[in-house]
Amino acid sequence: MSSKRFTFQEAMTAYREHLLRNPGKALDTGSGIVALLDYTGDVYGAVVDGRSGQIDRGCAFDFDEQCFHEGHWDGQTIEETAASVEAPRLLDFAFF
Repeated sequence: MSSKRFTFQEAMTAYREHLLRNPGKALDTGSGIVALLDYTGDVYGAVVDGRSGQIDRGCAFDFDEQCFHEGHWDGQTIEETAASVEAPRLLDFAFF
């Protein structure tokens, strides 16, 4: 597993690029959070319900740079965050 330290901006740019190349998908960032694209192409986050596995867009949020420290998201290792950037796990997602 890679231990490259990405910056917040590098992670957001990579998430956006992965999602643009894979319409109809959500990107699993780990820790029960997915990245999605809004209608303008901006990246936002949403929570995955642990029981149903459904993406709850009602709790959508902007990713917060203050939750990204020294190459990783709060609650993750550098390797876990790097994996979401370098080898993302994409999930099926329907808007309607």
